[in-house]
Amino acid sequence: MRASLALALCLGGCQFAVRGLPLDAPAADLGPAPDLAIAPGVDAGGPMFRSLASGTKVNLLAVWGSGPADVYVAGEKGTILHSVDHGATWSTAASGTTSSLFAIWGAGPGNVLVSGDNGILRHTLDGNTWLTPATLTSAGRGMWGSSASDLYVVGTGYRVEYSSDGLAVTWTSTQPIGNADSFYGVWGSGPTDVFVVGNHKIIHGYSGAAAGWTTQYDGPAKFLAVAGGVTVGGAGVVLRYGNGQWAQQTSGSTETLSAVWTDGGETWIAGGNGTLLQSTNGLSYKPVVSGVGLDLNGIWGASASDLYVVGDNGTILHGP
Repeated sequence: MRASLALALCLGGCQFAVRGLPLDAPAADLGPAPDLAIAPGVDAGGPMFRSLASGTKVNLLAVWGSGPADVYVAGEKGTILHSVDHGATWSTAASGTTSSLFAIWGAGPGNVLVSGDNGILRHTLDGNTWLTPATLTSAGRGMWGSSASDLYVVGTGYRVEYSSDGLAVTWTSTQPIGNADSFYGVWGSGPTDVFVVGNHKIIHGYSGAAAGWTTQYDGPAKFLAVAGGVTVGGAGVVLRYGNGQWAQQTSGSTETLSAVWTDGGETWIAGGNGTLLQSTNGLSYKPVVSGVGLDLNGIWGASASDLYVVGDNGTILHGP
């Protein structure tokens, strides 16, 4: 059965990211992030981004929002940040864990989840109080849902966790391919058209955790994120889906590419050493000034002109 891939995206676009290793140090307020003011200059005529004060120096790993004035960021040491004023200020939530949090997804402003190491899953209905609806089988590296009743988390052990109860309380766990490596990203065009990426693998499923999964791509690349029919990963790899298959594209970068966001017309990619790439035609990519040399780990946009990028040492960028 050939999947149809209509580029129906999550609210405001999709983003998935993975980066970093768990730290055992307790969560703490480590003070304001360093001044990451954008240096003058332009490369390839790219847009410029400005740094936002996150109030932390921990590595930030994922970002998602229900809209431009409701944005969540997650990271190492159980960090969860929330802004309701377009990134001007960020409040810190008590997540109840010191584990690294790698993925965020929400069904709307009053229904948001984060996942991370040690099977951690946290859920909020108000942006302030985070509860534990369940503990997952694997470390959650990527999360996506077509709705709160069709929710996926993927992670270590090539595990796909699936919940359909609308409350993220009941989960089933499957291992579509039989070894103990890792998945890092998940995205779908709808409930019957879901893609999961990981170490050397891209697999495709049709309907929930019980459905059959087929391997669509098996190669040397390490895939770290997928959204809107685009997957990215190690050594500058970019693949785009079309006509039932994945085709490699030239990114112009050799950096590890950790996150991707697209609205179906414009595509943005974030990665190592401050890498930002932009495509306006789905074919070619140009480098864009980020103004930082730190690893960038997550990207999400309310639109192509209203993007948030997060990275190491408390980095939050907003632009272009």
